[in-house]
Formats: sequence, C-alpha cells, structure tokens
Amino acid sequence: AIGNKLSSLNIPAGTKRTVSTKDVQPSAVGQGAIVLFVTGEWGGQLYQETFQLVPTGNSYYVHNGIFRVGNNNPFNSPPEATDVSKAFIQHYFTTYDTNREN
Repeated sequence: AIGNKLSSLNIPAGTKRTVSTKDVQPSAVGQGAIVLFVTGEWGGQLYQETFQLVPTGNSYYVHNGIFRVGNNNPFNSPPEATDVSKAFIQHYFTTYDTNREN
C-alpha cells in the first residue's frame, strides 16, 4: 500500500531528497533512544519525516516511522487516531502554549 501511494506521486526513481531542517530529542522508549524529525523537498514536493530510533548494539533500528509528502497529503489515518491527535493538540496548546493563535 505504501509503495502504491509513493508511486502515485510520479516522482522519478532515483530522485534525491533535500533536507531543510532536522530536530532531535531523547525518547522515553529506552536508554539512548531518540526521536528525529526531518523536513525537506523531494521531487518538487515538500515532505516531513519522523523516526523513533532505538539503539541495538553499535547501531539503531527504526522503532516507528512516519512519512508525509505533498501539499495534499495522500496518506490516510484511522479516524480514532485523528480524534486522539486533535484532542491532544488542543489540550497541549491550551495548557502549555498560551501565546499561540488559533
């Protein structure tokens, strides 16, 4: 399913991604685990990618990954995830970010 979605973007094979920003912070999953957020451009479209990386020996494995590309994002999320996300964002900004405009 993911391959079909990516193919539908008509980005030529071998097109390199350009990284514009990267942010990283520790993750609560385990000691040494990190969350990495990357933004950039790929084939003329903006993308965002998030990884949760967990150490294993001398390297890391991707415990979770989220990839979003394009202005009209073709990926779908289940309604319950959308509802939880909206409720969390509303709670977070109401509680912790009183300077944010809606």
